[in-house]
Amino acid sequence: MRLWFNPASPFARKVRIVARETGLEGRIEEVSIMRYENAVRPQALQWSDWVAGQFGKVRSGLDTLERESAGWGERFAIGEITAACVLGYLDFRFPDEKWRAAHPGLEHWFAKISLRPSVQATVPP
Repeated sequence: MRLWFNPASPFARKVRIVARETGLEGRIEEVSIMRYENAVRPQALQWSDWVAGQFGKVRSGLDTLERESAGWGERFAIGEITAACVLGYLDFRFPDEKWRAAHPGLEHWFAKISLRPSVQATVPP
């Protein structure tokens, strides 16, 4: 099977982590491709209120993950894999967001889970 993916995509990263966690890595040929630059909205057409609203949703989601992460323990199922991909994407695309300051429990969980080989192998370049 062939997986065409963008290394920065959190969705593709989730697939790649699951493949490694389930032992399917050797059965999938990963083919990296270039970001579709035309999809980026020109600065003049960006709507700052919409962007602020989206980040409000992100921060609310982080608050929920902070509350729930204490109960995750060593579990690394699809929900936890998704959370790891989201946090990695925030670090990659939005480093100025500084989510760790307000979410120390989530920061601790992410630091520990980031040591997993499947997570390390899929970090965007």
